[in-house]
Amino acid sequence: MSKAKDKLAYAVPTAKYADSEAWRFINRIRKNPFSADQELAGIISLLREKNPFIFEEIILNCCKSYKYFVIPKKGFTKDNGIDGGFAFHGRFYVVQCKLYKAEANPDHIRYFEKAIGWHQAARGFFFHTGKTTDEFRKAVQEAKYVQVVSGRVLIDFLMGRKPLYLIGYHQKQTLELAAPVVEQP
Repeated sequence: MSKAKDKLAYAVPTAKYADSEAWRFINRIRKNPFSADQELAGIISLLREKNPFIFEEIILNCCKSYKYFVIPKKGFTKDNGIDGGFAFHGRFYVVQCKLYKAEANPDHIRYFEKAIGWHQAARGFFFHTGKTTDEFRKAVQEAKYVQVVSGRVLIDFLMGRKPLYLIGYHQKQTLELAAPVVEQP
């Protein structure tokens, strides 16, 4: 491989720097909110300017603010298809974060669904800043364990207004009911 292909498009930040930048961003948007009509476009625009690794950290720090137990990451690259994970009420969930400047890529949904299985997670949350196409929507509908968080839902999550919907998004367990016991007189 050539050296140009080995290089990342963005510099990989240190964990300490990424964490502080993420909290700085979260506090900025929560303490100095946009007007209601400018909020969606304004925050998405600010996110698209960020380093993708910082975006991952923003999402994981928001998970911490909702009291989800975030599993510490070992690094930002070579993450086997996930950008982070957290536990809540005994279930493990994985997170994938994509900063799209244009359309969201449906292949990323398909790959993420496989990664959810590899990590034996109950569900995966796919955060993105792109525009959704019909092909992307179709890939999401086919993905059984992926929940997409974008647009207004992403903004409400970042602003601390609405947590992720976790209850009901796990594999349904089938219970075998025993026949009722009838007492003899």
